[in-house]
Amino acid sequence: MTHLLRKLFRDVLSFGCLLLLPVIIQAQTIPLKGTVKDAEGKAISGASILIKGANKGVSSAEDGTFTISLPSNTVTLEVSSVGFKTREITVSGQSTLDIVLQESKSQL
Repeated sequence: MTHLLRKLFRDVLSFGCLLLLPVIIQAQTIPLKGTVKDAEGKAISGASILIKGANKGVSSAEDGTFTISLPSNTVTLEVSSVGFKTREITVSGQSTLDIVLQESKSQL
């Protein structure tokens, strides 16, 4: 009887681990550090860096730097700032990223 209980416990535990595996894998994140600058190399403060399709993002600091935690799969970042054209950048496994935004020519 004890042998059957051990086997049942082992099987239930193994099955539970298999059920949780996708959740654990999906929960892994990778930190991405970067800078946002204009075409002349000047830092852009307050630029929005958003993960497309997710409700997550950060703003660049006064020196243009940012850090964001990304899921381990490939994502697209939307980077925008007032007076500049919005860029979409695909990121996959990178740990650093330097972003250059082009000035917008439109007048208000």
